[in-house]
Amino acid sequence: QGLATGGAPSPCVALPSCGRAMAGAGVSDEALQSMIKSLTAVHWTCWKSHSDPTAARALGRLRGPLTELMGYIVTSVLEEMRGNPGDPQVQAMGVNMLRAMIKDSEALKRIVLAGGGVEVLVLGVQQHPTDEDLLTGALEAIDELHGLASLLQALDHLKASPPGARAGLWAFARAAKDRWAEVGALPHRETVRVILSTAHAHQDDYRVLSTALELLADLVRAIVDMRCAFSDLGGWPWLLQVMEANAHHVRIQLYGCKLLSALSWGGC
Repeated sequence: QGLATGGAPSPCVALPSCGRAMAGAGVSDEALQSMIKSLTAVHWTCWKSHSDPTAARALGRLRGPLTELMGYIVTSVLEEMRGNPGDPQVQAMGVNMLRAMIKDSEALKRIVLAGGGVEVLVLGVQQHPTDEDLLTGALEAIDELHGLASLLQALDHLKASPPGARAGLWAFARAAKDRWAEVGALPHRETVRVILSTAHAHQDDYRVLSTALELLADLVRAIVDMRCAFSDLGGWPWLLQVMEANAHHVRIQLYGCKLLSALSWGGC
């Protein structure tokens, strides 16, 4: 179609394949970065003027190509992770890229899920059970894709491993602080059981104990049923033993006292 001014159509408007021709000719890293910045600038310009018909049409024309592009990127990342499960660098960068893409994007979450993203993340976790940073990132990605229930289940599976226990507790605690409504919807007794059993498995691990105590203090303060579950599951003897055995650890004493205070609210 010609331009509204009546001038001659630009080659790229008349020939949709011009982008593919440019790609075939090769694009430098610098040019690629420039095009990505330009796409961001176009999006911002159109979004600011979304009520303008021209801007609305421009965004509309981006829908198909952009969905295809993001699907291609997701598929490429998952294929590389799936093909290199033993390479920690590939797994770590893949996790970082997936998390960057799915953050605040339900559409990208659906694409990752459809591509078997959770299975790929689980495979990476299984291949690198001692890499705490990788475990934490993968577990947080699983949470973003499937929610806290899946993260709690993953913690239950990983609790025998010190790195797995630390990564799982940290990921769950951080996610829970931002989404208390979702925490309240979890099975209360099962949630407390998993945390207590994880802490029981690592009685000499300061980080596991302090994170578990902090998390439990937050949970039982907010949810009455979790106070009851804590008592029913033998939490009191465990808490007193942990505080007695770690009298010199400031964080354990601090969070232990907070847990005691929260439990004193009663309600069972």
